[in-house]
Amino acid sequence: RLQRKLHKAETGDDLFRPFDLLAYCRQVGAGGLQAKLGTLSRDDAVRLREASGGLFLQAVVDLPAAGEEDRFERDLQTAATAGAVVARTTLVPGRRYERFDSLAAFREAIAEGDARLRRGVPIAERHGIVLALENHKDERLDARVARLSRYDSRAVQACLDTGNNIALLDDPYDTVAALAPYAASVHLKDQALSPHAKGFLLADVPLGQGSLDLPRMVRTIREARPNAGFVLELITRDPLVVPCFDASYWAAMPEVPARELGAVLGLVHERSRPGQAVEGRALPVQASLEERNVRESLAFAHSELGL
Repeated sequence: RLQRKLHKAETGDDLFRPFDLLAYCRQVGAGGLQAKLGTLSRDDAVRLREASGGLFLQAVVDLPAAGEEDRFERDLQTAATAGAVVARTTLVPGRRYERFDSLAAFREAIAEGDARLRRGVPIAERHGIVLALENHKDERLDARVARLSRYDSRAVQACLDTGNNIALLDDPYDTVAALAPYAASVHLKDQALSPHAKGFLLADVPLGQGSLDLPRMVRTIREARPNAGFVLELITRDPLVVPCFDASYWAAMPEVPARELGAVLGLVHERSRPGQAVEGRALPVQASLEERNVRESLAFAHSELGL
């Protein structure tokens, strides 16, 4: 995101455009990309497929609201023509504990998200696209596994994020083990955990520099889904506060067993690591830090994780 701002200011390139992002991925040595393609002309989609060469391509799509089926079909046609077979999506965007002030409001949003997913499944099936549903700080682990198990379609699988469910007080290794059998895509991230007066801090840091045992996670995923595609997700920003000591955090959460809260807080204290201070620095400094983080992560993934 910081690179996008800097590139746009200095060169006019926009890393949210797939061709510009593809060029940047080659520059930093990434093995592929996950990007929002939208609807491209057939010629441009073919050109993107040819330009990607040996790099993998995964799409990012928004599930269709009522009346958006044609838009969704065009997006998936673009993805398929460009060579993507996986499209990452979300049921409910945003962080549950920040967006919703009641359990009823959260359940209403989940029901709408599920309706969108059901609307999109037959379209995805027609185009041979897997909808990889990210655990996006919305549903806790048990609810997400139950949802995935209810779909009798190859078109509904998971985009397994290795860090998000910590914010919902799910054990990260339990999350990986439970979602790995469904994983078509993986958002691989390391998280620096540290105590905070309102709960704890959750920070994206370069792979291998945080609190998570990434080799253990990668082994678990590889054993369950050898062909799952790994995507680096690393947002260079200040640590996020997970305010699990505040009453507002619990407004949209069902009861969580004390042992699960205690286990996550125990992990925070046992594996405490510092995050990075980003805000307030000049944009070029922030962008330089982001690129360093990305390059260090790619090097770690290659040398230590076999990716």
